[in-house]
Amino acid sequence: MKIIKCSKCNEFSKTEPYCEHCNQLLFTEETRKQEVLQSHNERLAKPKVDHPVLKAVKAMQNHRFFVVQMIGHLLYGIGFVVFSIISFIAWLVAAIAA
Repeated sequence: MKIIKCSKCNEFSKTEPYCEHCNQLLFTEETRKQEVLQSHNERLAKPKVDHPVLKAVKAMQNHRFFVVQMIGHLLYGIGFVVFSIISFIAWLVAAIAA
């Protein structure tokens, strides 16, 4: 029979997943899995926040004036092209380095 010391109450317990005295998990692997799962759920619960520039461009795309809408679409397109070029350069550097 294996006896494990609880890290929370410092009492000794038999080999069970939980402490007999304070009901704390005794195995650090299980505790770590629960912490990761809780952290993951907290991150999923947080609302997604858009970048202020992207929010402004989206607002311009939905503006009531046609000229402002076109400027918004133009800015969005320019951002997409710049991002695509930078991604290609990064891929090229990674391919050459490998």
